[in-house]
Amino acid sequence: MVPNWRSGRVFRQIGVDQVNFGILKLGGNIMPFATVEDKRRYQVKWKSDRRRAWFKDQVCTKCGATQNLELHHRDRATKITSDVWSWALERRDSEIAKCDVLCKVCHREITSEQNKADFSTPLLEKKHGTDNTYNRHHCRCEVCREWKRQSRTIYPNG
Repeated sequence: MVPNWRSGRVFRQIGVDQVNFGILKLGGNIMPFATVEDKRRYQVKWKSDRRRAWFKDQVCTKCGATQNLELHHRDRATKITSDVWSWALERRDSEIAKCDVLCKVCHREITSEQNKADFSTPLLEKKHGTDNTYNRHHCRCEVCREWKRQSRTIYPNG
């Protein structure tokens, strides 16, 4: 017996020969994947493939390395998130435009320097109403709370 992924109702599982392109037919209903684990595996692979395809022809802008590449946001205040690989292409590309491609080692060095400078600045001197001050510094002033409310309406799922 397998639960339906939408309604939670349980249907009998039918043979593998009726599984077609990741769609399992159960009791007249269609379930995109046989199990939740299959769905999750597919999603992880899909995001990984998109990430790998984008980084395929990229090099580290600091040292020229081609392995272990990552995105580095030039200005943390403009960062929405770094997990952009499941986004629509236009939205993803607009977020990536704010980034540099760096290898893991260079990214760690630059981020470490930024963290030292960032955390040595008192909270009162920081720019409020940004992801950085709200999430990393846990500021809950009215400006930061308003930023959070607006970000939830613009990007309700992340």
